[in-house]
Amino acid sequence: MILLCTGLALIPADYAKAAGTNFFSATQVDVIPMGSNRLVRAVNDNGDIAGTVRKEDHRGPSGIVWRKDGLTEVINNDKQARKKPAGILGEEEAKLRKGEDYSTASAINNNLQVVGSMNTTTGMQAYRTDAQGNPVLLELPLGDTGSAALAINLAGKTTGWSSGPDGIRAVIWSPAGEAQILPRLPGSKSCRGQAINNSGDIAGVCDTVSGLRAVLWGGGSDKTAFDLGTLPGDSWSEASGINNRGDIVGASGLTGGDHHAVIWPKGGAIEELGTLTGHTSSKALAINNTGEVVGISEYNSNGHISDERAFMWTEQRGMEDLNDLVLSSSDFVLSHAIA
Repeated sequence: MILLCTGLALIPADYAKAAGTNFFSATQVDVIPMGSNRLVRAVNDNGDIAGTVRKEDHRGPSGIVWRKDGLTEVINNDKQARKKPAGILGEEEAKLRKGEDYSTASAINNNLQVVGSMNTTTGMQAYRTDAQGNPVLLELPLGDTGSAALAINLAGKTTGWSSGPDGIRAVIWSPAGEAQILPRLPGSKSCRGQAINNSGDIAGVCDTVSGLRAVLWGGGSDKTAFDLGTLPGDSWSEASGINNRGDIVGASGLTGGDHHAVIWPKGGAIEELGTLTGHTSSKALAINNTGEVVGISEYNSNGHISDERAFMWTEQRGMEDLNDLVLSSSDFVLSHAIA
């Protein structure tokens, strides 16, 4: 499992694997130019990273991909065609569309396909990169005016949301870029697909009259929406990740109160994963195919968040502070973990 924690790639140590523990070695990936603000969002199984960077000389942020051999911008914001660095998907010129001054990169698969959103002359729209690394706009459902892609699987199937007169709707885009609206939970006016596995199962969230609800849309053609529910006594839930086994992770909580990381095992009931010692809230962000879960744990005092810590949870060892699992010592603190 390769993890990404605020500019650090965490690689499992070979001897730790043999010993059955979860220790990691840290590799800094802070190759973004000085004077930049960055937000890392996703990492694939090869260690390629997708995120967003805002440079001082740019009007808006750009979606980027970082690889071991350098950095490439998915979308340029300065409306000038500029070459990508040598060794990054070739030397082709970046292709711009008139009106682009904003883009994000939200996810990346093992084929280096990146998805996100970008400004066009008519508004923000979801995109997916092609084999040459160029962004291709994904179809807008009829009547809608904006969209964003949040996740992609190995086949290129993509999920996210689209908005228009009928509210915000969860969407799946085919590898060809065609949009299919996903059904909502009863009474919902807002839904988002937030994660997708290689079978096409989608995990996400719908805003209902009873509060946010974690949702599963199955991989079949009808994509029926299934309410995953909450922990007993809680008022909301959200699904953030899904693995190829169909296990789903996210959070469940009380409106205005604490929330806890949870897992919905394939075919099973919701389970609480707890928090780190001394913390009050947690949220699971991702799960891999062996059931390892990562996310964030924190202390929440009347809405004031402090002591954010990245965690790893396994069935055998429970929840552990990732800061205690990094082999090298440093002055950094791992606050969030994605995988």
